[in-house]
Amino acid sequence: MQIPRPRLRDTDGPRVPQGLITASEWGWRTLIVAAVLGIVWWLLTYFSAVSVPVAVAMLLTALLAPAYARMRAWKWPRALAAAVALAMMVVVIVAVFALVGTTVVKQWPQLFQEAAAGVTSFLSWLGTGPLQISQTELNTYLAQLSTWVSNSMTEFASLAAKAGVGVGHFLAGTAIALIATFFFLASGDQ
Repeated sequence: MQIPRPRLRDTDGPRVPQGLITASEWGWRTLIVAAVLGIVWWLLTYFSAVSVPVAVAMLLTALLAPAYARMRAWKWPRALAAAVALAMMVVVIVAVFALVGTTVVKQWPQLFQEAAAGVTSFLSWLGTGPLQISQTELNTYLAQLSTWVSNSMTEFASLAAKAGVGVGHFLAGTAIALIATFFFLASGDQ
């Protein structure tokens, strides 16, 4: 006796080409993956005060891993090796900023003189160049600019406050990145 085969598809109605079936299967899967990636992206941007420093900490951990591994090969304790590797990185960064800072400070008077000469040259060009602005008109424009600046002090204060908040966020992110780097290094090979 022969067992009847079950019918997998209805062959009486119109048949959908296999290419269209495959395309639709890929399409809905692609939409789901795109939706999940969009949600993950939104979460990362929403929590960027934490996600960005943690990403930086992962990069710093990869950068410091060889030094940490060398110290661990010398039988240093995990926490000490992580702290020394992190301290070495901080010392190098501070040294680079100190070198750049001293160079800028040494060249500051020359930079100030060149900037003043540039402003003087620009003001004389306004009078002799194609604009032909007289000294009286220039003084009027400078007085208007001074009035605008004095009237816009609240806006400048608001911008300064926003800059202060930005600096605070940067310092908090730096602290999070350094602490996370320490813990990533100290417990990374467990």
